[in-house]
Amino acid sequence: MLEHLNKEFAQLELALAIQQLKKNSAPGEDQITYEFFQQIPETGRFAILWLFDAIWRRGRLPKAWKHATVLTMLKSVKDPHCTSSYQLISLTSTLSKLMERLATNWLMRYLEKFDLLSNTQSSF
Repeated sequence: MLEHLNKEFAQLELALAIQQLKKNSAPGEDQITYEFFQQIPETGRFAILWLFDAIWRRGRLPKAWKHATVLTMLKSVKDPHCTSSYQLISLTSTLSKLMERLATNWLMRYLEKFDLLSNTQSSF
C-alpha cells in the first residue's frame, strides 16, 4: 500500500484539477489566473507537473505559497459600521491552489481505493 504514496502526478490528474478550479476567482500575488491554466499548452503542463512532483518529493511548499493577501469585503445590505458586516477573503497563490486540488483528488482516490474512509465520516 505504501508504494502508492510516492507516485508522480499524471497529466490526466492535472487536467481534471484544472477543470475543477473555480472560475472567475481573483488570483493571489502571483497574478496567475485560472484561465491561464486552461489555455496553457502541453509543454507548460509538463513543466507544472515537474514542479509539483519536485515539491511533493521534497515535502515542503515554496515560501511564497504560504502567504495570503487578506481583503475585507462588506456583505450586501449590511451596516458598514459593524464589524460583523464584513467578510474576509484570502487571496493565495493560484499555483498553490491548483496543487492543493491535485493532491486532494489524489488523496480521495487513495482513501477510497483502500477503503480507508468510514461511511460515517463527515467534514473534517
